[in-house]
Amino acid sequence: MKKVLIAVVLLGLIGGGVYLYMNKPHRDIDAEVASVKVTSVQLGQDYREDMEGANAIYLDKVVEVTGIAAEVADDHILLEGGTYCKLAEAQNKTAQAGDEVTIKGRVVSFDDLFEEVRMDFCQVL
Repeated sequence: MKKVLIAVVLLGLIGGGVYLYMNKPHRDIDAEVASVKVTSVQLGQDYREDMEGANAIYLDKVVEVTGIAAEVADDHILLEGGTYCKLAEAQNKTAQAGDEVTIKGRVVSFDDLFEEVRMDFCQVL
């Protein structure tokens, strides 16, 4: 009887821990303050020269990137220097190709093939 009670309590604690872990609040990138401000050219250069060092500085952090928009679409903006920004939601074209823009978002990866820094949850400031 004592062993059954201990097993039930342990299972309850484990189940409660899993429930709390799985239902933690989502990260609000929009509300976070950028930890780093950098130009698109510098960001791309940092990744091409030292990916591990750049990951330590930028990866999974909210970053403000300033650069010239090379391509503008409803769902993304590509900045000169190799920064691909996936917009948080489809926006009206607040920027046009050739405009200097500042974008806030989270750095998620560096694409070796296209030599682009990938960001998501981006918004044009």
